[in-house]
Amino acid sequence: MKNTLISLILCAFIFSSCSYGKSIGLYRKGLKKAEMEQYHEAIEIFNEGISLDNNLKFLFHEAKAGCLFELKEYNSTLKELEICIKNKDEIPDRNLSQIYFLKGTTEGQIGQNDLEIESFKKSIFYNSENIGSYISLGYNLNNIEEYEEAIEVLNKAIELDPESSFAFNNRAQSKIGIGNLKGAEKDLEVAFSFNNNNPYIFYNKYLLFKAQNESEKACEMINKALRTDFEHADYVNLKIKLIAISIAECNFLNGNLKEKTETL
Repeated sequence: MKNTLISLILCAFIFSSCSYGKSIGLYRKGLKKAEMEQYHEAIEIFNEGISLDNNLKFLFHEAKAGCLFELKEYNSTLKELEICIKNKDEIPDRNLSQIYFLKGTTEGQIGQNDLEIESFKKSIFYNSENIGSYISLGYNLNNIEEYEEAIEVLNKAIELDPESSFAFNNRAQSKIGIGNLKGAEKDLEVAFSFNNNNPYIFYNKYLLFKAQNESEKACEMINKALRTDFEHADYVNLKIKLIAISIAECNFLNGNLKEKTETL
């Protein structure tokens, strides 16, 4: 989510009026602290900005919410975002799109999946080119088995960014869900060509081989997934799932696979 926080810089306006000088100075100062992951210090600066009497308060609430998210203070994140949304008539659409994107991402962290989906849809409503919202919406539609709708959403993401590994990977899962295994295989090949160290790609390859009744190949994908980089916070739950699958489905094959996976 650091990219979401940094993207606040791109959403900032260029104000020529002298009356905004102090606000913009504080905003930039706070963002620099946030970029250095000094979130508590950044929040103090954003609080100072919120105390100023002008119509730029939403920028500080939005940026503060990004810091609180990084600190995993999700309820506080949502409170800051709700303050922005209550004044949405005064906020430019692109900022609103990013606010709803962060809201949806935060709701996902605390298991509010229905609200999460609605927030991503609102994010797209305010900015039809917010690719992060398309990818996240498609992913969540897959989770509730709304595969056809997910494919439509992810088609748009791929139209916006033809090299998005995440979009191709998520669409592959959608296609597995509707039984289009050849289409899923093609999407996974493209996704892997752009990112060969994403455990979600190997997980979807596992789903593909399982759908094709190729148990050994499916378990090879679980082993490969478990050897990838799990530093990203969003991968923690996936790793737990992969370990559970390995224990439940693949232990009996471990002897046969050990030699193969040692070379991966």
